[in-house]
Amino acid sequence: MEQLRVANLFFLTLVVVQILPQFATINPVIAALPFVVIILLTAGKDGLEDVRRHKSDETINNQQSQTLHNWSNVNECFFDQTNKRHQKSTKIHPTPPQLSKTSSTTSVNLDDVFWYPTAWKHINVGDFVKICNNEGIPADMVVLATSEPDGLCYIETKNLDGETNLKIKTGVLETSMFRTAREFAELSVVVESEAPSPSLYGYTGTLIIDAVGMAKLWEKYGRTGKETVKLKKISIGINGILLRGCILRNTEWVVGLVVYTGEDTKIMLNSGETPSKRSLVERKMNPFIMVNLGFLVIMCVVNAIGSPLWEAKQFIDRPLWLDSTFTSEPPNW
Repeated sequence: MEQLRVANLFFLTLVVVQILPQFATINPVIAALPFVVIILLTAGKDGLEDVRRHKSDETINNQQSQTLHNWSNVNECFFDQTNKRHQKSTKIHPTPPQLSKTSSTTSVNLDDVFWYPTAWKHINVGDFVKICNNEGIPADMVVLATSEPDGLCYIETKNLDGETNLKIKTGVLETSMFRTAREFAELSVVVESEAPSPSLYGYTGTLIIDAVGMAKLWEKYGRTGKETVKLKKISIGINGILLRGCILRNTEWVVGLVVYTGEDTKIMLNSGETPSKRSLVERKMNPFIMVNLGFLVIMCVVNAIGSPLWEAKQFIDRPLWLDSTFTSEPPNW
């Protein structure tokens, strides 16, 4: 806060002293006027910067990406302690409850499910999000399917690491053949994810698929594939994750499952706190101001204690502060 700066505290103390009648030398209003003007001007400047930053955040948060409409996100996000890493991992359970631990679901007419534009600030963990070419990524998400037959996509990461070359991301092979909103609405998977981490080059997660149910979906929609195991675990690394702040390039569309949103995304964990508005000169001056204030306090304390003792010893009969007109003899200085 502006009022907590060392120089301002010093001048604020002087203004408070001027308010006391015993120490007042000028009108307190006049003494406080320069200090108040400086505070108001600085507060106005800082307030304007905060308003502009708020508008910029609103612009970003109101950007839109496509999510499933008329589909109820029944995912349950909870934390489970992992012994190997001694940290918390997140498990995300999307839609039908064959694999999830949710106790209730909402019946949805799959014919009414379609992709619908949704503001970034309304995207939640577990949502299926469709990103089109040249659009930004609204959250950290696992790549499930792309427009490319091999499940590849290309992203630009210059907002994260400053690199302008495109990077290749690979989707989950078992879901790469999904195309329509209805197919994703029937998808049943579980994501076991590591705790939110600021590392831009590392990620550890596991996608658990109901393989038998997946084979039935393939057969239902004319795909090929047969599975005999009930659950299939697929490892997910950083190459299978799209990070918020990236931009999709040279790929018609990508569908992903959101694992981190808001302050849990890697770009937000790397943003840090808002930088200080204090200038370099002011930061260097603060120690010198503290030293000067220390010397001033010491001088005041020494004079306050020593002056009465010295006056009591040197001017016993006639106090120094009395004018000579009040005495019968002229002062002997």
